[in-house]
Amino acid sequence: MAFSSAPELPADPVRISKIAGRYLVFDIEDAMRLRRRHNMCGVFAGTIPQNPQQNVFMGLPMELLAEEALLLASRGAAYVVDDGAFHPARLASLTRSLRRSREGGGRVGGSDGSGDDDIDKDDDEDSDAQDAAAARTYLDDIRRERKKVEDEAAEQTRQARLRQAHHIKKAKAGKSPSSSKQNAQAVASEGEAGLDSIDSLFDSPSADPTTSSSTPTKSTIAAVRVEPRQIWNITPTTSGALLTPPPEPSSSPSSLSLPTSQAAPRTTANAPSSWPLYAHLHARGYYMMPGLRFGCDYNVYPGDPLRFHSHFQATCYGWDEEIAMLDLVAGGRLGTNVKKGFLVGGVVSPEDEDEDEDGEDGMKSGHSPDVRAFCIEWAGM
Repeated sequence: MAFSSAPELPADPVRISKIAGRYLVFDIEDAMRLRRRHNMCGVFAGTIPQNPQQNVFMGLPMELLAEEALLLASRGAAYVVDDGAFHPARLASLTRSLRRSREGGGRVGGSDGSGDDDIDKDDDEDSDAQDAAAARTYLDDIRRERKKVEDEAAEQTRQARLRQAHHIKKAKAGKSPSSSKQNAQAVASEGEAGLDSIDSLFDSPSADPTTSSSTPTKSTIAAVRVEPRQIWNITPTTSGALLTPPPEPSSSPSSLSLPTSQAAPRTTANAPSSWPLYAHLHARGYYMMPGLRFGCDYNVYPGDPLRFHSHFQATCYGWDEEIAMLDLVAGGRLGTNVKKGFLVGGVVSPEDEDEDEDGEDGMKSGHSPDVRAFCIEWAGM
């Protein structure tokens, strides 16, 4: 058996769109990569407008927890862009670059002998050229889409006119000559009731359908073919043509890494208080899903949720925080009833860090910050 030993090329960072405080992934390839390589399933929040559903069988976009977005950004596997600020800034940047390219922005200016200045100018010109090309591509895509929609609308209108002419012809042929004029006028007025006067089937308003021959005349066909086209405005449904190249991975774990382009506004995430427990469990290979259904922070799975039943319902507490006895009873009984362990955990206080230098595997529980977790099971059930 032969297997390919070629190393897998590193993938580009995942683009996470921050929209109204929610972290969304719109690319199916990115969603698949997050599930396979990063133990993150997310929650699919999209639905079909014509067939809305209120169940788990949704589609893109995939919504991530703030903890998941923060963890991916700290690893350099993703970057987050505030789409509400990104789109206007990116469009303005493309417009400026396109205007400069049309005004001769590529001409070389005088040099003062500084090599760094020449390099900076070359970089700026290359950046402007790339942005101008992206702007042209974006506008060309919109024009092609608009032309396609206008062609389809014109063809539908032409077919409707021909069907109307055929209907009039059949109505005239099936009536007696004495009543043909009255019936033809009634059919014509009925067929044209929803049409504007300027969109008349015939060339001139004075043309009488009863005086024409039994087949549509050349003038009728010409009027159908040369009907004025309706102008459509197209709003793109995707942002692919506007996206900037992926940024370099960030080494800062405290904020979400972002593109360095000035057109990509910087954004950060306010990690919830349960973030350390999430990072602690995720580092041990667990999958986490939202735990609202079971009154906890996370449902914890030993593997992909499509293959495994969740083992724990996890809730984060402060190290010195008092836990109400009723919360322990409710969490323990509920977890036992649904075949889960009630897991509580929190950040180790500085006074107690020395007591936990080594874990069972010979390593310091060694996450930053250190976290310890305990499982409570209700006996006798």
